[in-house]
Amino acid sequence: MKDTIFQLPTKLYFGRDNLKYLAREIKKYSNRILLTYGMNSIKKIGLYDEVVNILKENDIYFVELGGIKPNPEVSTIRKGVELINKHNLTFILAVGGGSVLDNSKHMAISQAANKDIWYLAEHYQEINKVSGLIKIGSIMTISATGSEMNNGGVLTNPETNDKVGIGHREAYPVFSFLNPDFLITLPQHQRVAGVCDTFSHLLEWYFSSHQDEGFADRYIEALMINVLKYAKTYINNNEDYEANSQIMISATFALNGISAIGKKAGDWNTHALEHQLSALTDFTHGTGLALIHPQVLNTYLNKDIDENKSLVKFINIGKNVFHLDIKDDTELAIKTCLKIKETFDYWLDNKNKLSDYQVVFNYDNCVNKLVDDGYLTGEYQDLTKNDISKIYEEIA
Repeated sequence: MKDTIFQLPTKLYFGRDNLKYLAREIKKYSNRILLTYGMNSIKKIGLYDEVVNILKENDIYFVELGGIKPNPEVSTIRKGVELINKHNLTFILAVGGGSVLDNSKHMAISQAANKDIWYLAEHYQEINKVSGLIKIGSIMTISATGSEMNNGGVLTNPETNDKVGIGHREAYPVFSFLNPDFLITLPQHQRVAGVCDTFSHLLEWYFSSHQDEGFADRYIEALMINVLKYAKTYINNNEDYEANSQIMISATFALNGISAIGKKAGDWNTHALEHQLSALTDFTHGTGLALIHPQVLNTYLNKDIDENKSLVKFINIGKNVFHLDIKDDTELAIKTCLKIKETFDYWLDNKNKLSDYQVVFNYDNCVNKLVDDGYLTGEYQDLTKNDISKIYEEIA
């Protein structure tokens, strides 16, 4: 195991009837807040009115910034920073999904740095010099990204067709409210994308080396098993509280840092490839991961076999997660790779090509950009320009 320093500063409220504690939590930090949210979903389920009433009843001044889109854009972050400075706001309450919360984190980073968020994205080393971020809290209505208990997020620049990840040590939400009932009205395609996003996060952290990594690997395998157990019910039965609960908490704990304990890093090549896809096409992130990840793993497996590298990661998932009983290691690894693809395909209802979604993707420029930006080096295996072209071609 690698040396590890681990701390989770986020206080988690999980379950029903916890919003009675919202005002108390906010007032620990501020009584002047920016309220961020997405399109109209929180208004349809009554959550907007509930939150606004709590704020008014407790004399918490708030300014609203709604309409935040999936694949959060730099223009929204700039607007948020402008509102924070104009109204002297000292806290952000993000209500919605991962994109709303990611945007809110980037607003806090940009405001503290007094620099444009895209400048910081292009000069990442300067982010580490920033301190004194205003605090953030969240109320989650979508289960997918795990942003409610980590310090990172993604942002998109439509002007350059780029999508990147940015994080900061002070960007953890100080609290997050997770009520599985908020997932009841979530459309099926978003539920599918959320499950795929969660499973992909687990795979990214799992494929971190060619060694069995003990604690973290067993932890990730347990979460994989849990997702597999509840995914079908979650996708097909919106009102099943237990399935909603299990998938929601699994998504949170898939990307809150525990999966990384003792590891050098995760792989993240799949996410790099997907970010290029969604930056150009606005394709749903979780669905894009579900198309790409099996192709990346198949490429890795072929490289491992050709280079006579250990297949222990594939073998352990096969045995411990899918309960495969195959004695030959290579055959077991191949079957495991196939099972992972079959799992994603099942969740996607076998819509495993971009053409199934009427999406046309000109990936030539993306391949060149990935090479130029140095994204070819994963923690598990490197991907060549030819590898990436073949992966994109397979999902077209």
